[in-house]
Amino acid sequence: RKDTAMTSFVVAVSFLAVSSVHLSHFDFQVDCLTFLLKSYLLTFLYAIAGLTLFVIVAHFIRKESDQDLLKRYRLIAFFVPAMMLVNLTYFTLKAGSVAYNSKFPLILHEYGIWKALRALFASLPHCIYRVLDITYTGVWFASLSALPFSLILLNPKKATTLNSAVLLLLAFTALGNVVLLTSSPVYELHHYFSYLPRDLSTWKIHQASLALSHDLVHLKTALFSGRSAGFFQPVAAFPAFHSGYALLLFLAFRDRRCLRILFLAFWLAIVIGGIVLGYHGFSDTFIASLVALAMFPRGM
Repeated sequence: RKDTAMTSFVVAVSFLAVSSVHLSHFDFQVDCLTFLLKSYLLTFLYAIAGLTLFVIVAHFIRKESDQDLLKRYRLIAFFVPAMMLVNLTYFTLKAGSVAYNSKFPLILHEYGIWKALRALFASLPHCIYRVLDITYTGVWFASLSALPFSLILLNPKKATTLNSAVLLLLAFTALGNVVLLTSSPVYELHHYFSYLPRDLSTWKIHQASLALSHDLVHLKTALFSGRSAGFFQPVAAFPAFHSGYALLLFLAFRDRRCLRILFLAFWLAIVIGGIVLGYHGFSDTFIASLVALAMFPRGM
């Protein structure tokens, strides 16, 4: 019963998280019933996609020995909260420096690279933007859920640690985005990303996040006078958690041919999507990969 309750809880959290991301895909200027039907239909389709990925992963790790499975399991369980702590440490140091120094966005250090690649990014077919949009805002979460689900199915008694790590991820992410606001290249170079179709869920998430950030900054400025309010100004999401996590999945399963190909393609899509869609800069992504490599045990 305890294992069933844990499984149900993780499934519910996953469903709500995917729903919250993709509700922004629809125009709110419709009647409530139409909005709910469309929203939950889209969420259902993404849930099917996530479950498909889950079944694939479960199929290829089904014959793992308990010892091999536990090694991979512990690696992911350690990485999720550890990487978020790296993020929060950076948020705190950067936000603290913003309170006492002039603001110089991280993205301006990379402006030459962005300027050189703008024509390439803008020339991509619209279908590429949509594929990257689905990958970054949907499939990455499915991958985060697929491994815990697989382990619940294969070995329920050992799933508690990884499920706890997933919940820690959600808690740390909420803390980082509300207390110490995170921003991305699309906020600093707003007109740069004019090549993105405005009906992408990515773009609507950007706009909603930017509006929320402004509201929270105004609220905190009212509550904290003078230089103290500067501590709460938005800072870059550095390093890029999703890129590091995707690379770690590839490293953890690099000895399994089919999963290696799957997670390599997933990592490349996350890296390219994060940059082209304006979620992360080049340094964010590069440093995240180095952090994942540093955390990966050499003996595995």
